Amino acid sequence: MSRLNDSTSGQQGDDGQQAGSTVDQIKERASEVGHQIKDTANQLREKAGEQLDHLRDSAGEYYEQGRETAMRWEHSLEDAVRQNPVRSVLMAAGIGMVLGIIWRKL
Repeated sequence: MSRLNDSTSGQQGDDGQQAGSTVDQIKERASEVGHQIKDTANQLREKAGEQLDHLRDSAGEYYEQGRETAMRWEHSLEDAVRQNPVRSVLMAAGIGMVLGIIWRKL
């Protein structure tokens, strides 16, 4: 019986060492996965920052183009009014009458 107990206790010791080794392997693998996740998150953050900078630059360019176009239209409209003041006043009056009629019917 003592031999049975000795062999059983030896087997339990081996199982304990294997379990400890398995736990250590799991901890190590979890640490590696954690580092990989952090690296991936950092890469994503960098890419998102780059995209944000690109979009910000593009939006600024579009805003500037729109502003320049509006300024050109404003100047061309001012020139047209200065060249034909009577015609411009009659057109504005006609547009005002049409809008007034439309609003009255609503």
